[in-house]
Amino acid sequence: HEPAAKPASLIAKTESVKLAHESMTISANVPTDPGIVVTPADATEQGVVLTSSDESIAYIDKNGMIVGVANGTVTITCDPVAEGLGNVTMQVTVQVIEATDMEIHSEDLMLPVGRHTVICATVSPANTSYKKVIFLTSDASVASIDEYGEIVALKAGTAIITAHAEGNESISDSITVTVTEPT
Repeated sequence: HEPAAKPASLIAKTESVKLAHESMTISANVPTDPGIVVTPADATEQGVVLTSSDESIAYIDKNGMIVGVANGTVTITCDPVAEGLGNVTMQVTVQVIEATDMEIHSEDLMLPVGRHTVICATVSPANTSYKKVIFLTSDASVASIDEYGEIVALKAGTAIITAHAEGNESISDSITVTVTEPT
């Protein structure tokens, strides 16, 4: 049994679909709302299809956000699902903001075998396109580290823990972890 159709008096026909901006500049790797405005706000058919003129510069993610990938400019086209409405476009310029610094928020550590701790690291500037931190260890048999910065002391010895900005290994910081036999 099918649900009853809405009475004609409750159906709000879409009158227009606009984009809040004719153009915008976004940072790479930062999902950005395209600013779709449907009139009236309670229109029954609010769906749109968004496309990018060059997905190697910017693409539309599964949530309808614009995600910049590389420096450049693209045209984002918004095609309303409602019949009888034309598409609208917006120019989007993508800027890749390079990381300039990495800081591990910890001094050198001494841990007994079997213990663990978590370290934090920050990529600068705050608006960089590459916020993800990659952690590495110089000796995984002495001290391991996971993607969240958790260090596990495995056997006596010394390991260098390094954090670098995703996409640029030269932006890095390191600490020394000395693992001791438990007392």
